[in-house]
Amino acid sequence: MGRKEYWENNYLKYWQERTRGKKEIIKNDASPADEKIFNFYFKKLNPKPGEKLLDLGCGFGRFFPIFKKKKVKIFGIDISESMIKKAKKDYEKICEELVVSEAEKLPFQSNYFDKIVCWAIFDALFQDKALREINRVLKKGGMALITGKNDNFRDDDQKARIAEINARKKGHPNYFTDFKKLIENLDKFGFKIQGEHYFEKRGYFSKNKYSKKIPGFFYEYLIFLKKEGNPKNFYVKISDKFSKTFKRGI
Repeated sequence: MGRKEYWENNYLKYWQERTRGKKEIIKNDASPADEKIFNFYFKKLNPKPGEKLLDLGCGFGRFFPIFKKKKVKIFGIDISESMIKKAKKDYEKICEELVVSEAEKLPFQSNYFDKIVCWAIFDALFQDKALREINRVLKKGGMALITGKNDNFRDDDQKARIAEINARKKGHPNYFTDFKKLIENLDKFGFKIQGEHYFEKRGYFSKNKYSKKIPGFFYEYLIFLKKEGNPKNFYVKISDKFSKTFKRGI
């Protein structure tokens, strides 16, 4: 099954239920960060009226009402046709454009957006390619908000270990970021980090329990990136389907 087909199979219903508090489908697991937590970080992106904002992996558009309050011009892409169909049904009137697209090949001209939000999907992307596309469509000085999973979390983080194993069992496209390599090469990708939050264990994000200093081991991260220039012609592997924690023999 290809990546696009995977996201089409029942994921509209799954995410609607997962983000609207139906606990039975996530028994013994951590709930995702809710709209209040998203808004807490979105405000830090400093959106201004009239700016063009791209929601990268917008799903069915659960954050669009938050964007509308800031009077930005809303654009959304998602790999899932059913997600975009639902988003158009509910929010097309407040959006500029909603498109079925992969994040690694965006259907927008270069230097187009002021802000990009990549919330809870970076770990499902080919991260090297996605970062280059984010850079390409951002204006110089534009900002991106990105969340992802680190490849080196604590050995005693049982929920993270189980989530990684279960994701692979069902073929979920999960990629863990080699965060150290990402930070070391940000300038080559054309970015400068403007803010960072680290969530040590699975479930801490939904509680907004974070550190601004990088821990030795952590599960999730949230970073603000500013476009400084264009990416250099280089390649470095910054993600893997297997975490270092798994490779240590969990």
